[in-house]
Amino acid sequence: HYLAARQLNDDAHDWTDDLREGRVNPVGAMMLDLDPESSRAFSRDGRLDPDPSLVQAFWDSVLDRVASLIRKHTGRAREAAGRIRVISNAEFLCDLLVPLERAADSAVSERERVREFIAGYGDGK
Repeated sequence: HYLAARQLNDDAHDWTDDLREGRVNPVGAMMLDLDPESSRAFSRDGRLDPDPSLVQAFWDSVLDRVASLIRKHTGRAREAAGRIRVISNAEFLCDLLVPLERAADSAVSERERVREFIAGYGDGK
């Protein structure tokens, strides 16, 4: 579960670059599921340059799903660490989860701050 959370964190940062290189990571797959028509834009060499609407869809729809999956996996990793009997104190393992949880929470919080800024700017504040 730790590795799944870590990979999702990495994929959330790399999905556009991966699509440009012809690789579809799990987050990229979520994006293509969200907009199946976008897969038609793949070039013959298997590359896709995500257009701005697809990138916006990540921030609007997929980020919450990815953050939730990261939290789900870190929660399960924390539970599993508590069940390891050969390690008397698995706290150091749980410490590895904290940056992943913070990154997920931070991305969602930052998006909300940007939305509030844009909404305020549009109102002339």
